[in-house]
Amino acid sequence: EQAARLLAWLAILALAVVLFGCVTVRPSEVPPMPTVDVLLDVETNWALTVLRDPSGAEFRGRTVPVPGYVVGPFQTRGAVGWTWTCAVNARNAFGAFVGFRRVRFIVLSDGSWRAAPEGPGTYLQIREAHLGGL
Repeated sequence: EQAARLLAWLAILALAVVLFGCVTVRPSEVPPMPTVDVLLDVETNWALTVLRDPSGAEFRGRTVPVPGYVVGPFQTRGAVGWTWTCAVNARNAFGAFVGFRRVRFIVLSDGSWRAAPEGPGTYLQIREAHLGGL
């Protein structure tokens, strides 16, 4: 009985590693790192697209861009690019700030970008990737 229980736990652990493990990308797949101006343009365009009052948005705590990818269907690796996060504070319909919330951005090799709030319930997932061997 203990052997069966141990095998069950090992199977669960192996499944967790497969589902939530880190994805490795080849350095040749990663586009050149975007400039700070590109990062600021992406954040500004996101604010103009999503926020009710983009002129009042506050951005802080920007992380250094790292290679990342968009999660595709069935948790597969999608497009590769550079990803970073920053905290955004914006005004609601009543004009009050709602508090800082982290947003993850990614710039893809074709110059397009995606953004998703961090946390559960996000329809778009963007994750960091590790560079593999050449």
